[in-house]
Amino acid sequence: MCKTLDIKYLDLMCDMPVRWNSTDKMIKAALRMEKAIRAVLLNQEWDQSVRVKLTPTDDDWKCIKEMVIFFDIFRRPTVQAQAELYPTLHNVLPNYLYMLRQLNVHKAQDDKPSLKATTKAAHKILSDYYKKALTTRYSFVVIICDPRYKLSVLAFMFNTEGGDDSPLYKKGKAHFEHVYS
Repeated sequence: MCKTLDIKYLDLMCDMPVRWNSTDKMIKAALRMEKAIRAVLLNQEWDQSVRVKLTPTDDDWKCIKEMVIFFDIFRRPTVQAQAELYPTLHNVLPNYLYMLRQLNVHKAQDDKPSLKATTKAAHKILSDYYKKALTTRYSFVVIICDPRYKLSVLAFMFNTEGGDDSPLYKKGKAHFEHVYS
């Protein structure tokens, strides 16, 4: 398994002073130049130990390609959230659902072990954030104020936690009824 796509990497990304999308752009640039990078590294006259430690292997390149897939999950939601000229709060819940759905898809893929492990860890983190977000009033206000949503979306969102009988559904419904009282 690729060493760069493990849980420690996710922790590092959270503490990194550079935005993740800069890392994504760098990785994509490296992939566009893979052939040239391989050619240059092949022709370098390094000490053997340096060559072994600095030259990306086929598995490393495969892992880098999996990282691109991983970062693509977060591209659209990040771009939508970075807007300065228009409101973005109404995109939070749909984007959470989109990212969780994409992470679920990749979590089940056995042909990409690094991606599977990374998406599993990311899904847990994002799912926890999502659940915390759904306990706040702003999430329910977003649902209420956005014409795309109806009260039935709450039952759908909390289907796995018991649907209409879910405590979060009841809390959301109470917020909904309070706003529309």
